[in-house]
Amino acid sequence: MPSEDADQGNDDRLTVFVRRIDELDPATGTKSLVHELLEALGIPAPARVMDIRHRLSEESDRGCVVLASSYLDEQLARLLRDVLVDDESVADQLIDDRGALATFSARIDMAYMLGCLPNEQRRALHIVRKVRNDFAHDVDATFDTPSIRDRCLGLPQPPIGSTRGPRDRFVTNVFMLLAVIHGERARAHHAARARVIGPVPNASELNEVVEKLLSTLFGDGTTTSSGKSSEGAPDNGNPMPPNSVELAENEQADDC
Repeated sequence: MPSEDADQGNDDRLTVFVRRIDELDPATGTKSLVHELLEALGIPAPARVMDIRHRLSEESDRGCVVLASSYLDEQLARLLRDVLVDDESVADQLIDDRGALATFSARIDMAYMLGCLPNEQRRALHIVRKVRNDFAHDVDATFDTPSIRDRCLGLPQPPIGSTRGPRDRFVTNVFMLLAVIHGERARAHHAARARVIGPVPNASELNEVVEKLLSTLFGDGTTTSSGKSSEGAPDNGNPMPPNSVELAENEQADDC
């Protein structure tokens, strides 16, 4: 377990981080916001994340949404590969092209159903997905488009600091979501393959097993599946009725 000194050290770093939020230049300061937060929490920020963060700040509204949602989609696919059975060929069929987990929506829900995402993050990811679709279907869309603005402002407020408008709320949530996904990937392990029980016996093998079981339970004279005892005699517990020839002979004898 972490020591109390270590916990105190993390608290001090977070205090410094929160204080620095007020000192950030609104135009450029948020570029390092996520990096500093992750560092304060002791979570290393992947270089790729910081590259994405820098590029998002320079993109148009449309470019920002497309780049952010595409990266989230890709990271969800990687998370699913990390937790499913380690069979690359089957995973490819599920996740790539037209597989059952090929869409952003399906990946979000599957990650949630596997316990990799809390429901709040599932909801936030679906809002990001819907914002992406809004931009895809409206060539004039911006973060100030009423429906898009309302979606973005429906995303959670960050736990520390504040966001300035729909774009800032959107971008902040994207990196909050990435922190959750990367954390899950760091802890993920492949599901265990199912154990092979053995070949299913064919009919003759199964019949032999049944015969042995009956013989063990009831002795050598036990009825078998053919209706006869193991000694070949009719089953005394279920006597065979006389056939028609025997009945006719008996009737003739009675007439004599």
